[in-house]
Amino acid sequence: MKAIKLEISPMQLGDIKEVIQIEKESFVSPWSVDVFEEQLSHLDCASYFVARVNGKVIGYAGIIFPPACLSVDTADGHNAETEGHITNIAIDKSYRRKKIGSVLLLKLIEEAQNRGSRVISLELRKLNTVALSFYKKFGFRIFGLRKDYYSDTGEDAIVMFVDNVSSADYQNRLQIIRDVIQFSEE
Repeated sequence: MKAIKLEISPMQLGDIKEVIQIEKESFVSPWSVDVFEEQLSHLDCASYFVARVNGKVIGYAGIIFPPACLSVDTADGHNAETEGHITNIAIDKSYRRKKIGSVLLLKLIEEAQNRGSRVISLELRKLNTVALSFYKKFGFRIFGLRKDYYSDTGEDAIVMFVDNVSSADYQNRLQIIRDVIQFSEE
């Protein structure tokens, strides 16, 4: 199989049209253009990335940093330990199961580390066993359950997290995942 030449870059307003198409095919209750525009207007506390093949957006991912948004400072003037919270990862149907989601998740984890996060969390639908398995591969553990979390279906959400993302053990886990991925990233 020919390797895919993948480009990962920060999401821009001009990417939203393509992102929305993927969003609509991926989620029961997709985000609107307005939600993505709002997220991109707060890059001090959020990061969104797109994956492209031959210039076409084929996936995207986002992470927010709630404590940074709240400007929580310690007595010594440094920002309190931030938590990264993954908001979404989605891949165009024709590019799924090609490790592009893994590349994007690695990018989000790297971004969280660069912003000083020690903990990364997320929610996913209880019945989404594919996503559950995916996140477990990256060391995410189940923290709890949010009953009736999804207002569209009343479905419960599984809350997952990974902590100490800068530890040597976690970095070793990520390196093993990187070694398995066969992409040429621009």
